[in-house]
Amino acid sequence: MNTTLARTIFLKIYEDLYLEYKNIDKSQEVIKEKQAIWIEGDPKISKALFLAHGYMGSPSEMMFLAQPFIKEGWSIIGFLIPGHGSSSKVANAFKRTRWQSEMSEQLSLVTSTFSEVRAIGFSTGGLLLHDYLINHSTPPSLKSLHLISPYFIQKLPTIDWPIEKIFNNISVDAAYALTHFPDLKVTTIDRN
Repeated sequence: MNTTLARTIFLKIYEDLYLEYKNIDKSQEVIKEKQAIWIEGDPKISKALFLAHGYMGSPSEMMFLAQPFIKEGWSIIGFLIPGHGSSSKVANAFKRTRWQSEMSEQLSLVTSTFSEVRAIGFSTGGLLLHDYLINHSTPPSLKSLHLISPYFIQKLPTIDWPIEKIFNNISVDAAYALTHFPDLKVTTIDRN
């Protein structure tokens, strides 16, 4: 598929998604900084970087990772997890199965368009990319997958299930308050 057609299909997916958001919460506008991203690279270079952001985030939070690829002429595709980039009311209207199906559709679109695709997933985005590879055959154009802090449910075989439920459902704020673990502090400072 050529990149112009793929980009048109990708952007149409998000036009429809943003209308879905409006139907859930009429006051919601997805500002440009929170929207999905397709940055067209050098047309002579058939390479793309696919970015999958974290929970309640958006593709723009990962753009710093794309800078070296942009300089080399790569196309940059920032996947927006359905429900994200908006309010919690909108986010709660979308389930994991929708996240998975959108990831599958959009990553397939990108891997069928470019001869070389590298993917980076942060947190929930990493989990969705991992899930994609577990449930689909690896596309030949997908050359690497980098997972940054993917969230996997903890399995604690020696502790009763109520303790496991607590550990898997504890908020980041509560985890930081209990542990003062420095890697958690950064996620509690500036929510915006």
